[in-house]
Order: sequence, then structure tokens, then C-alpha cells
Amino acid sequence: MPRFSTYVGLDAHKKSIVLAYTGAGLDHEPQHLGSISSDYTRLKAKLLKLGVPKEIKICYEAGPTGYGLYRALIQDGFACDVVAPAKTPKMASDRVKTDKRDARKLAVFLRSGHLTAIRVPTPEEDRTSCTAAPTRECQSNSIVDTTLAAAPSAYPEPLP
Repeated sequence: MPRFSTYVGLDAHKKSIVLAYTGAGLDHEPQHLGSISSDYTRLKAKLLKLGVPKEIKICYEAGPTGYGLYRALIQDGFACDVVAPAKTPKMASDRVKTDKRDARKLAVFLRSGHLTAIRVPTPEEDRTSCTAAPTRECQSNSIVDTTLAAAPSAYPEPLP
């Protein structure tokens, strides 16, 4: 019996998140769950409509949104992977890229085990990397602050 009953792909952006899900069996077609603003409370409410957190596995591609979403999902009992975008399988026939398609593909590939998860740094490692090699993201801290205002931030206070 599969460990998870539902697999969710998130196409996460600074201001929005597109959700798609599929069931554990191969006979389940991926379904578009909707698009919401980057508000963790709304995201969690959508996810809880699919079942209890321990039965749901979620993934999203690493990018400028940071790891606050991952940490909030894990804290609430969801299984979550942040995956490497460069290692996400792509088909030659996929010439049109849309957020809805991306979320569906992530859900299907998560179910099949064809995604490569990355190791998410601890909040302490995140802060250390920002002080050692400040990037535009670390200096402004705007992505973490605005992406998921309700989620615990990787940065307790803005960097100087």
C-alpha cells in the first residue's frame, strides 16, 4: 500500500501559487486544484481539503521563493520536497509552458519518483550563507518577507 494517498505539485511564485494533485494509483489523472495568492493560510486550507497532512506529499521547484514554504509545510505535518528544476524531466513535445501544466507535471513526477529533491538548508545555514555571500535576495529579504507572510520566515529580522 502506498505511503501517501495524494501527491501535490506546486508552481510557486512570488505572488501566486498554482496547485495540482493526483492520487496514489496510476489510474488517477492529475487535477488542477486552483491558483491562490502566496498566502500560507489559504494554501494550507486548500491542502487540508485533500486529506490529512500525513497522507499528502507535496513538492515545488527550488527558486527565488526560498525555503519558508517548505519549513511551514513540514512544521504542519506535510511531507514536502523541494526539487531541482534542472533535473525535472521534460518531454520534447512540451513546448508550451504554463503554470497549470507545470504543477500537474510536478504532481505526476512526484508520484512516480522521477524528481530529484535537494537538501534544504537549516535557517542557521541560510543566515550564514547570506552573511558570507550576500545576494540580492538576502540583502533585500523581500522575497522571503512577501512570499509567505503567514509562514515562519527563514530570517527572523531583516538583514542590515
